[in-house]
Amino acid sequence: MKGLEISHNMDKTEACVKEGTITVLISYYEDQAHLSITGIDYNQQQMYSWRDAMVNKDDKIEVSFKEIEQISIPNKIRDDRFIKAPKSKLELYKELENSLKERKLI
Repeated sequence: MKGLEISHNMDKTEACVKEGTITVLISYYEDQAHLSITGIDYNQQQMYSWRDAMVNKDDKIEVSFKEIEQISIPNKIRDDRFIKAPKSKLELYKELENSLKERKLI
């Protein structure tokens, strides 16, 4: 399965989900940088957190898109029955088209 391999100071995290998103976020607030690796699996309706770490000025972070054979075990898993996959562009187009037809605009 395709996923992300994130290395932070030689600590490697491999993150992927079958149908969903992976987010790698580096934030900076009040003179502190923070690395967060999270994901959402639309099929399982779960949210994952693989890594939350402080980042220092000289830290090295590498992100690679690759085939993942064994994912890293998430630190946190949260079930969320309200997670839904985003609609495809075709679905959005059809909805808009039907709405415009109902209003006799096309």
